[in-house]
Amino acid sequence: MNTEPSYKILLYSAKCKLYLERLLHSLQKHIISMAGEDENRRHIILCDRSGESVHLDIGFFAPGEEKQIPLDFDILWCWYFPEQLLTQADRLVWVQSTGAGVDSFIMSGQLPAQTLITQSKGFHGLPMAEYVFGALLGHCKGLFTNLIANREQGRMAQLLPTTLTGQILGIIGTGSIGQEIARCARCFGMKNRGLRRSRNELAPFFDEVFTVADRMAFCHGLSYVIIVAPLTPETKGLIDHDFLYSLAKGAVLINVGRGEIIVEPDLIEALRSGQLSQAILDVWTGEKPDPELFRLENLLITPHFSGLFKEYADHAARIFTDNLLRFISGEKLLYLIDRERGY
Repeated sequence: MNTEPSYKILLYSAKCKLYLERLLHSLQKHIISMAGEDENRRHIILCDRSGESVHLDIGFFAPGEEKQIPLDFDILWCWYFPEQLLTQADRLVWVQSTGAGVDSFIMSGQLPAQTLITQSKGFHGLPMAEYVFGALLGHCKGLFTNLIANREQGRMAQLLPTTLTGQILGIIGTGSIGQEIARCARCFGMKNRGLRRSRNELAPFFDEVFTVADRMAFCHGLSYVIIVAPLTPETKGLIDHDFLYSLAKGAVLINVGRGEIIVEPDLIEALRSGQLSQAILDVWTGEKPDPELFRLENLLITPHFSGLFKEYADHAARIFTDNLLRFISGEKLLYLIDRERGY
């Protein structure tokens, strides 16, 4: 009878085969043997950090294959997982997200309090900062306006470009991603104003920090606002009519955080009235963007890819590998989520 520890892992992703490949590469030096039971399963024996053998049964499935998914897994590695299946996963003890956001697991209320949730962290900051400043520069230098004029009207749009130097950048969320955006902002000669849950100490690269309770003071005079905060009960609906109309007239809003942080009808009204001159959304409310959003000329929507890049799966796999070895050895996991705080 086999007395060696064993765990069942479920990988759920549209790119499950790529993630599996990168996971196996990351685990390579620990693998003793590997066998494939079928096209959706691999059995691995690996050597943990103490030299003991551990059996891993890895199932990997993509959206559309839900009927084939066995629900007796111990560990879930994914960005999103269907709620109706999550409620049936009675053995689940740990969820490792392939992304930074974990609100779908926390706010669903389907996971028992003892289930561990960890996020992938530490590699989203730079690509998301590049996205933000690509968007800011596209607006300030008239690139978006000229793209529309070129393609729809066959002309160039004459306008006077603006500069970022000397401007104040409002950043909602002062964690690692917000800090990277703030670091890049200083390279453009901008000053940084942060909004966070609690004041505490000043976050790196920020000139001043406000709490959610002081959000109207945070808004005062701002022409550029970046949302990068996680979705929590405190941030849901934070960007409403009062917030938007407390910004400087003609402000620019960029959301790379979570769609539900913005009250979308209020956003639409602010864009139509000219209170906002431009909004760039990489996230939105619901599964798909409201068709009304696409009718706004001063709104640009992208497919939730601000944090993605070619080597993304490699980084996510390395974090999962490190945490998997920690989990097997009974060590504290990296990037463990505080369920009460939501991040």
